[in-house]
Amino acid sequence: MLDFKIENMSNLDECAFNGTESLFFNVKSKSDLALAEEFSKKVADFFLYFNLNELDESLKEKINLLYTNAPHVTGLIDTSNPLEFHLPMFASSIRERLESKLDLGNVTQQMNKIVGRSLAELQRLKRLHEKIVPMRNESFKGLSILSKFGAGESSGGEFFDIVKGDKEFLVLVTSSTSYVVSSMVLTHFEYFRDKESFSNAEMEKFLTDLSADIRERGFESDERMAEIFLMRIDLNSLQIEGHQFGEFELKSIKGVHTKSNELPLDDMFFEKSYFKSKLDRGEKLLILSPGVFRNFQTRKQELKKNFYEGLFDLVPNQMINEIFFQMKKEVVGDFLNHDATVIYLEVDPNVIVQV
Repeated sequence: MLDFKIENMSNLDECAFNGTESLFFNVKSKSDLALAEEFSKKVADFFLYFNLNELDESLKEKINLLYTNAPHVTGLIDTSNPLEFHLPMFASSIRERLESKLDLGNVTQQMNKIVGRSLAELQRLKRLHEKIVPMRNESFKGLSILSKFGAGESSGGEFFDIVKGDKEFLVLVTSSTSYVVSSMVLTHFEYFRDKESFSNAEMEKFLTDLSADIRERGFESDERMAEIFLMRIDLNSLQIEGHQFGEFELKSIKGVHTKSNELPLDDMFFEKSYFKSKLDRGEKLLILSPGVFRNFQTRKQELKKNFYEGLFDLVPNQMINEIFFQMKKEVVGDFLNHDATVIYLEVDPNVIVQV
């Protein structure tokens, strides 16, 4: 363990795993960055973490400059990115710390520990993410989105991402029992970043390529290895379409748009996984991830139909917090049993809809 003493460092988080210490320094302002720069002269190896969307260009440049010039800044963590995005960085960081201690007699044993320690650091980052970014709020033409992620103790994880085009956007929610598969989904989803419009053919290409990559890397093809909810929303017509593989639910005041299924991610099930509908003005939607249902099932209690009664009468943040309250009601500790994601979408009552 490192021995250090620094005053007025309230934005410093610290954790230790089997003698390997990890330090995380939160940067929100220029004064924070100045403290981090001073900190880098006294203590070795720490991460800077921040929400890139909340920083101005000047501060972004200074963070990159510090990272380039300060050898003790191990990595940069952008909390606006899905958590699994940072797993390779953690693995690399821990590997470097262990290399000096390795010899031919214990190489295998030490390398096996890298995976466990990487996952432990990812769980630590989950706690930071939930603390720093309790809810994610985004607004598009005539439609607003509010979402919340809850960290779980089980292996694997969930993440949620949005790609906006010219007159439409894609919503992706994924759940997997493998962090590697989650990282693969992230990588393949980059396919949409430079596109201005999306079609069902492009969504199916993304799903086909992802499915093939998962099989080629030797992962089992059971339905929980890669659960995917992919939905396109046309901002002009308010039409939605997409594909669902797994225990998701898309719920609205009108009823259920999609129901949970056990379809494995495979192009032979595209017809069964496909859904299409149209939203109304003022419509309110909830997307519930597999982790939501599994947290209820862990408590030997199913999410009952009457659970939704009165839920849509609440304001959005109260609605989401009520769902998380019910999941956490009997949980001991900081984490849920499983990662969980709840997304709320609301259409502006006065939005102009293309006929």
